[in-house]
Amino acid sequence: MAYHPILKNALLAPRTREYASMHAHARTQAPEYYDEIQAHIQAQLMGDAAGGAGAGAAAKGASPSDFWYDVGGWVVLGAVIVGTLVLARSSAKA
Repeated sequence: MAYHPILKNALLAPRTREYASMHAHARTQAPEYYDEIQAHIQAQLMGDAAGGAGAGAAAKGASPSDFWYDVGGWVVLGAVIVGTLVLARSSAKA
């Protein structure tokens, strides 16, 4: 459906103003969001360094249920791969 250019501009003008307003608001808030994110990252890094909890400590404290979730994940991944191969072969024969 083709609109007359003047009508088209009139229809799009409110949206354009709204998006421009949202974009301007996002631009003014970006430095504050960045500072907040950096503060959270720094707090996490300091907490890990102070507590001494790293990847090795997390692996040592893994519960047996974590093992079974890992096994289940690998089984699901294998089933998806086998299912994809079966579907690919059946569609190739047809």
